[in-house]
Amino acid sequence: MRAVRIEASGFRNLARLDLALPPGGAVFLGQNGHGKTNLLELIYYPVLYRSVRGARDADLVQFGEPGFHVGLDFERGDRVTRLEAGYLAAGRRKRVVTDGVEAERVSQSLGDWLAVAFLPADVTLVSGGAGERRQFLDRTLALANPGYLRCLRQYRGALEQRNAALRRAEPDTASAFDPALARFGSAVVAARLAWCERFGPVWSAACAALGEAIPVTLQYRGKPE
Repeated sequence: MRAVRIEASGFRNLARLDLALPPGGAVFLGQNGHGKTNLLELIYYPVLYRSVRGARDADLVQFGEPGFHVGLDFERGDRVTRLEAGYLAAGRRKRVVTDGVEAERVSQSLGDWLAVAFLPADVTLVSGGAGERRQFLDRTLALANPGYLRCLRQYRGALEQRNAALRRAEPDTASAFDPALARFGSAVVAARLAWCERFGPVWSAACAALGEAIPVTLQYRGKPE
């Protein structure tokens, strides 16, 4: 999988961009504030159709523009796929298109394009709170497994409605969401456990190869039952 062309208009400070990427890769050099990180953010955007830096879509729009449009052509094997995404600040509407076909939901297009970003903020995976690590697992598993994404969305939806009922002091209504929380929550936990069991040894081996002085392990605390 390789990006062959990227386009943008109204995205950050990139204004109008149409750039072909060479097969051998590319290195971008420039002064601070000239858009190098914005360019990398653009390439990563079609992975999750959201900013890799956690910015809202509205914050990605160039000042004075009504919205932004991004395009990415990538090749996998002998096939070239085109991904496009547009966002209009008025109404906060996002549109995602794959090879000319608009997706009914953004989640349908997740996993088409995969890229790995290494950022200074990634250190929070180790030094930050547990929420950072859960988010990493959720994103990784959602891209690899559409079933996981469906369970995660169902779990979060049930949790939000249950908590809303508790805030309204409606315990009977809140308890009605327990079966959904148990069903979808257990699927989420089981998938996280399986991923950590599979890739924990790989993580440990990679850290050892980098010269870590003590053994490093990766584990997830959870009980699928």
